Amino acid sequence: MNNLYLFDIDATLVNATKAHLTAYQNAYLEVFNKKVADETLYKRFGQAEKEIHLGVCKELGLSYTDSDLERIIKIWEEGVINTINPQSVQLLPGVRECLEYLKPRDKLGVITGNLKRVGEVLLDSNNLADYFLIKSYGDNAEQRVDILKNALSQARDKDYAFDNLIVIGDSPSDIKAGKLVNALTVGVATGYSSRDKLQEFNPNLAIDSLLEYRKIIELTSKS
Repeated sequence: MNNLYLFDIDATLVNATKAHLTAYQNAYLEVFNKKVADETLYKRFGQAEKEIHLGVCKELGLSYTDSDLERIIKIWEEGVINTINPQSVQLLPGVRECLEYLKPRDKLGVITGNLKRVGEVLLDSNNLADYFLIKSYGDNAEQRVDILKNALSQARDKDYAFDNLIVIGDSPSDIKAGKLVNALTVGVATGYSSRDKLQEFNPNLAIDSLLEYRKIIELTSKS
């Protein structure tokens, strides 16, 4: 049985949450002179980049132009890239073991709301890039599901046949987007959302970390 596994990056494979949060907050201070609470941003992690900022502006009642959103994204992008290094990006538990097990057996890809430049830096920080044959980033995506659809388009272009599509991520956005493309969904509680919170969105499986990757394998073997 052939499987295609699509992984989120930040808070699923690596932890660079603090760098993202600080860069976002600095961007809002510069563009809107507005301090944005951690919670306002955290709960949107996992969405496509533009989707995050539309939600934040709506919640805070900020009037904005397309130029404002572009400035925020640019300031954030440069802030994250200038902050990230191998010492500041933590490889999360079980990730290497999971990828080493899966790579010889199945096709692997990443799906991330991060822009390509940021996503590549995150993968390179822990030498993860070579595990993945498909890489779908948030550039030009309006919603999270668009990133997934782009990954599937890449799979078709490469003639990758698969019996199961598995979407693995730390946020409700990953689960909801996965369901929209009829994927098996796995919530990993290594980000902002607890395992109980992820289970509210009815994933096929919720785990505490990728140390439990064999449960994912069991899931695909039953499908």
